[in-house]
Amino acid sequence: MKQTFPWISRRAADEIYQGILAQKSDEKKGVTIYLIKAPAGAGKTFLARDIGTRLGSADGYEPGAKNGVMWSGILDLYDPDTHNNGGIEQLLIRAFSQNPEMGFKEYYAERRIYGKLATGGTGGPPLEDQRLIVERTFSSDIRKIARENHLVWAFDTVERLQSALDPTEAELGQIGDLDDTSSVTGWLLTQITRLSNATILLFGRPAERLENRIKSVVEDANFNRERTAGRIRYETKDLSVLSESEAADFFAFREETYPDLKKILAHENKKILAEGAKYNPLLMDIALQAILTTGKFSVVQKALNRKDDLPETGKMLLDSFMNYSRPEAKTVLEFLALARNGLMPELLAALEPSKYSDLEKELRNFASLPFVKTRKQFTKSPASKRQNQNVTYFLHDAMYAICDTAILKPVSARHQSKKIVEWYDKKIANLREPETGQQGADYGERKDDPVSDLLVESLFYRLRSDPKEGYQWYLSQADQAFRMVKTGFEMRLRDAMAQFAVNADPKGQGDSASSIIDRENIRILMPDLWDQFRIDSAMMWVRRLSFRGRHEEAIRVAEKATWAEQIYRRDKTLYRSSYAELGIWKAQSLMYMGKIKEASNVYEDNLNALKYFSLKKLGVERKRLEEYELKRICFVKGRTHNNLGYTYWIYLGKNKAALIELSEALKYFELAKLTDEEATTLDNMGRIHAALWHEPPALLHIEKGLKKREDDQSRYRVALSQISLASILHRFRNPYQALENVEKAYDTFTSMSVERGKGLALLTRAMIRRRMSESKEDYGLSREQSLEYIQSAISDLDSARRIFKDSVQETIRHVYVLNELGSCHRSLYLLQTQGNASRKEMQTTFKTGMDRYAEAIALAEKYDYFMERLDSQQDLAVLYFRAREHEKALLELNQILAEVPDRYKFRPNIKPKSMPDAEVTDAY
Repeated sequence: MKQTFPWISRRAADEIYQGILAQKSDEKKGVTIYLIKAPAGAGKTFLARDIGTRLGSADGYEPGAKNGVMWSGILDLYDPDTHNNGGIEQLLIRAFSQNPEMGFKEYYAERRIYGKLATGGTGGPPLEDQRLIVERTFSSDIRKIARENHLVWAFDTVERLQSALDPTEAELGQIGDLDDTSSVTGWLLTQITRLSNATILLFGRPAERLENRIKSVVEDANFNRERTAGRIRYETKDLSVLSESEAADFFAFREETYPDLKKILAHENKKILAEGAKYNPLLMDIALQAILTTGKFSVVQKALNRKDDLPETGKMLLDSFMNYSRPEAKTVLEFLALARNGLMPELLAALEPSKYSDLEKELRNFASLPFVKTRKQFTKSPASKRQNQNVTYFLHDAMYAICDTAILKPVSARHQSKKIVEWYDKKIANLREPETGQQGADYGERKDDPVSDLLVESLFYRLRSDPKEGYQWYLSQADQAFRMVKTGFEMRLRDAMAQFAVNADPKGQGDSASSIIDRENIRILMPDLWDQFRIDSAMMWVRRLSFRGRHEEAIRVAEKATWAEQIYRRDKTLYRSSYAELGIWKAQSLMYMGKIKEASNVYEDNLNALKYFSLKKLGVERKRLEEYELKRICFVKGRTHNNLGYTYWIYLGKNKAALIELSEALKYFELAKLTDEEATTLDNMGRIHAALWHEPPALLHIEKGLKKREDDQSRYRVALSQISLASILHRFRNPYQALENVEKAYDTFTSMSVERGKGLALLTRAMIRRRMSESKEDYGLSREQSLEYIQSAISDLDSARRIFKDSVQETIRHVYVLNELGSCHRSLYLLQTQGNASRKEMQTTFKTGMDRYAEAIALAEKYDYFMERLDSQQDLAVLYFRAREHEKALLELNQILAEVPDRYKFRPNIKPKSMPDAEVTDAY
């Protein structure tokens, strides 16, 4: 057989090619985006390959270069390995750099920092900031190449950028309430706006939401773009079906490729075939393959008569091809149709081991068919010197829908998909075994990670074999990815889930990812899939944003996702767990924003929604529940109790009430073996016991939580527990051990570049040194050593203040720092009065302490931190007392006393009312 190019001459290809050359010569070096829209089977991929070969690519699929223009190769977003930010970055690097280690040196350095932070357990704003740095350095490095070369990025099947939007992103992203670059769509559009001297080719079916978003992004970018970068131009090309002249070229091209066609296809037959297939190249190719298989035109005539029903025409043409094909060809086509994420020889062997030899030969023959695509997989990253290639086979994306109707059956597809899942699980298990010595180049989160690739690819087959079981597997994997701070992996799972979920969406039947097989399976096995995913997609966005410290956005998304409550109210039993978990993350952001009453209301609503699941009830029903269901219920109830306890403790000063909630949380976490949650709750309980001067339980809880975190090997969380242990050791007069733990934690946070952790360590170390200075006689410190401790504490607090005010923006911690700064200056003032400091020095110290306390009081009042305000007022009263300003001291103390309800005050001849433990507010 001859090569299948040069291509059919199409006007759109000529126009785009000439546009690329013109853009290259343009001194303004801007960017042109072409959106090439066409219905299924109209020849988009062939057109892309045509342009690629003109630009130096051997076959259009692979990268190439010619006369200062560099071609990326075709990045097909149907491919799960390509449909992720890290994967696209690596492919573009491989296409545009012969020496990635040098050409993308800054990018790889920042990737390594990101990987180090993520694997150490760092999350929140520090990790999000580093992810954005990685994006910016990729942009910067790619622009350096664009100074000398015109870059052409080519993406196929871009309608997947629309179908991969989860329901929340699809709904809220269109109205500006959700903008995130961790998704492929957000990443790609952001990168395009930063480019210069480039052409972007986007091939796909019509996708109105995506097109509108591109237009909006281009308009905004041009408004803000530097003139030196040139403008971004946007143009659409409607690639309709073949014209009559193009159809003539098509037949001539195919006759050259398949000489036997000249004997079979008379001129009038060509006309009948083209008109019957509505000039659609894919359907025409299926018809030609059926004709070549039988040597007769008559086998397709009946199908071609169905001119007004193209789906039925496609089905009948494929039936004709299958009916006259050899058994091996039928089997290979069935497996290709089944394996939507690609058929590899190894998978073929697992599906049909007894006939593998013959089937593998047939699979290689299929590579030459016009409706089959191949992709070479690189088992090493582009920076590696050794590159092993494996070939994966795909059908043309429109073929999957035809095969679903013509070849596959729902029950059989489920059964075969289960076998595919077993194959993936075996491969994943083998790669995870320590003796395999799996090593990947250290490029941050991806690390050339075949396990993540296999997990993402397997999701489709899990959902197809059993939608409910597959969906729970997805939720479990996404939760693990979130906890392990694998942002890219979590988003890849999300994209794969969203692409499958269009089958459950009543409006999604026209989507290219949709399948009649999967729609039928969902209808029978999990009709609530779409509504579950709608709630959970909102929950996951709120969780992501809350975790990244973007609390205002998290709350806004939760409030805009009104469909969640509507679905929950339709069937509270079915949707209570997912709805309650959405509430958890919304309330957590409310809590961190200082909106304590609103957060507490959500927590109470959660407990009401899940009141059926008491510990006693769960003990009885745990065998009936799926493992994930049990864990989710216990997580939601436990985290709700934990956060209520945290609220009582940190924001309301109700320590005993907090312990009641935390003890309840611990029971749920222990029941489901949620060790990370257990460790957090134990840590909280230990610190509260310390505040109540309960030394044994305080140390017991903290050390138990620390041990659990050490077992999980989370450096970040171990360091947090070391901070808690330091606070308790110091409180019970073991300051040197306390400082030792603080130093360990500070070193960990510094090595991982975790600003919040550094701030906590600095604050804790400052408190310890200040109190040691105040008790200098107990620790044998001279006055000079005490002064050094105080000055060191003030320096630490100045750094912590910048962190909690600017870098991390955690208001409650900012209040703590301001209060402690006031206390340090109060202690310094006392030392100065006992020494030979000048009156001016003492006045300066007194005023600084007074100012810091005033700032702490004002900030606490603004955010309604009741106990922190009273605590700072009391500390200020002590400063006034030491300065002999007794009237001002009494004024502060009387204001505090006025906050105490009359029934709890000591009054003559009246016994004060006993206060229930749940209402007791502790100042320390």
